[in-house]
Amino acid sequence: MDIGDFLRVIASEYDTSTVSSRGHLLLKQSADYLKPLIPAGLIISHGGGQGTATFTPWIAILDPDETTSAQRGIYLVYIFNVGLTKVTLTLNQGITDRSTALGRKEAKRVLRSDAEVLRATLTSSELVKYHETFVLGGTGFRQAAYEAGNILSKTYEIADLPSSEDLERDLDQLTKVYQDVLLVRQSLLQTKPGLLNLGNGSTDGLIQSAVPEFKPKSDSDYLQHVSERTIVKTRRHETLIREYGKFAKGLGFVVNTNVHPRDLTMSHSNSEWLVEAKVVYNGNSTSAVREAIGQLQCYEFFHYSRVVTPKLALFTENIGDAYVELLESLGIASVWKGSLSWEGSKSAVLNGLV
Repeated sequence: MDIGDFLRVIASEYDTSTVSSRGHLLLKQSADYLKPLIPAGLIISHGGGQGTATFTPWIAILDPDETTSAQRGIYLVYIFNVGLTKVTLTLNQGITDRSTALGRKEAKRVLRSDAEVLRATLTSSELVKYHETFVLGGTGFRQAAYEAGNILSKTYEIADLPSSEDLERDLDQLTKVYQDVLLVRQSLLQTKPGLLNLGNGSTDGLIQSAVPEFKPKSDSDYLQHVSERTIVKTRRHETLIREYGKFAKGLGFVVNTNVHPRDLTMSHSNSEWLVEAKVVYNGNSTSAVREAIGQLQCYEFFHYSRVVTPKLALFTENIGDAYVELLESLGIASVWKGSLSWEGSKSAVLNGLV
């Protein structure tokens, strides 16, 4: 079932008189249909009501460094209108936490205000392709709040859905806009405090683990220092490791994440692969590749007694042919989340890593 059929069947089989319709059951399987179409590390959530069916079922795509709940933060969401004749893919904002803190009337004002600020930072090409408003119908607060929180969206008629290729293209483009908006929002919070009403959904943020002015004189200095450090990883980074680790197990590897400070090791046929995972932010592979190279070389030098070790750089998305060749030239295989499955460099394929 492709994405078009998936959305179409939900609309036709969803029953607002129960929470056990086929449409509800299909919502619960959303990750099976959408995960292959989005970059690694993003998570899927869904809603069809609890106890009582909602009139506007939804499927959300969340960056866990931003939020793990549709109640807060910014996320991408497919939401069906009242009557289930349309579905809208919208870059939107969580409404529950804001309405609890501010009251419903003020929450809608704040959602609309923040949406306008963030939308003003987007390029003209993004604005031309997508819309500033959409209509869910009905008179409920949640429907009105989703309409107010819309940053950018595209609405499809269920009876006239575009091809799966077009639906996937829109999803891919709006996923990139999602990452753009998160970066812009972070910049605005720092440079123009007060312009936005609320910050991000996560309390974690992107915490760096670099230690200034650490200059080890020996291997033992380095190892002792690392063993005492607390390295905070982002949620999306951990999701990436978990997703690929599960995939690697299916290929026959013995996977180990309890190898601090290394991200992951994988054993197969008497060899152990040293793995470094990196999230590619905003499509910019440069820093992710550089950091992966540095950390892999460093860990190999200090943790493997200078013995050449099979090394793998793992990424959330394609890093580009030039960087794949660079890593190969350094003896580092690379794997990334492709459009439908995990993909990899020549050495990754030859060694059964994908």
